[in-house]
Amino acid sequence: MLITQASDRSTMAPWGTISWDRLVFKRDEDGERVELGRGGFGSVLAAVYKYQHVAVKQLSTGGRALSQAQLEGARREAEIMGRLAHDNVVRVFGFAVEDRPGRPPKYGIVVALLHETLQALLVRVASGAHGAPDEALPLAWRLNAFHELVEGLAHLHVHRVVHGDLKPANLMVTSPRTGCVVKICDFGLARDGGSTLGDTTTGGAHGTAAGGVGSPGWMSPELMALPAPGELPARPRYRSDVYACTVVAWQLLAAAPSPYPGYNDEQAREAVRAGRRPDLAALPAGLPPTLPALLASGWATAPGDRPRSGGELLEALREASPLG
Repeated sequence: MLITQASDRSTMAPWGTISWDRLVFKRDEDGERVELGRGGFGSVLAAVYKYQHVAVKQLSTGGRALSQAQLEGARREAEIMGRLAHDNVVRVFGFAVEDRPGRPPKYGIVVALLHETLQALLVRVASGAHGAPDEALPLAWRLNAFHELVEGLAHLHVHRVVHGDLKPANLMVTSPRTGCVVKICDFGLARDGGSTLGDTTTGGAHGTAAGGVGSPGWMSPELMALPAPGELPARPRYRSDVYACTVVAWQLLAAAPSPYPGYNDEQAREAVRAGRRPDLAALPAGLPPTLPALLASGWATAPGDRPRSGGELLEALREASPLG
């Protein structure tokens, strides 16, 4: 894949490039752009592109042009998402750029707009605003969502992509009233064929003093390990994705906004290092009897004790909890 420089206007536009002027941003009653979320990378804005509702992940650059390395990293995130067409991966339309003379540069990844993130849904359910969790999110919905999450992860791994930052904030869901669709998004830490792609600060992930980059509640122990002098921190791999996926699955099944309730990032990191994992006793009654053991195998401390990939986890899930 050849990625051209942003300043090279004599060449063809790179993969999936969208002119910023083709995005129609939604406005609130005060005329301000509708913001769907915000993080270390910038903000997520609601817009319309080619008559379709989209979300634009606008990168925060302080009004400055991105360096070539940053630009390639952002474009590669969009490219990874764009070539991973699957029902459980968010559809990407392309990479939006405003780089005309006299205008502040703008950059953003344009993706399909779904109902909300899984994190937002779990927070609403936990608030009790929609009744008891069993009413707001029936057990059948949660099990189906678990299957869809693992289907998406298996698809990534088949295509040799390691996500690197699976967590509820990086999963989109449709409205529970219209059936279950879970879609994986935010590939800022994704690795493809062994190469790190994207800006390692994307998606709210953190570099830690103990090594590794990711989100503490979902990082596997090996990613938190302190590297030997002169060595780099461990990189995310298939088995670290499996670890994060099963932690998210526990949250889905328990309808819990956090895998470690009441813990801040540092406390969650220490809990993982000490061998603590989400509380299996908090899972609802009525689950297939072997499902808790499957979760425990996915977040095993030793990577070799976990399923090797999303595909292997999917096979085990289908055996433990077949859908009707």
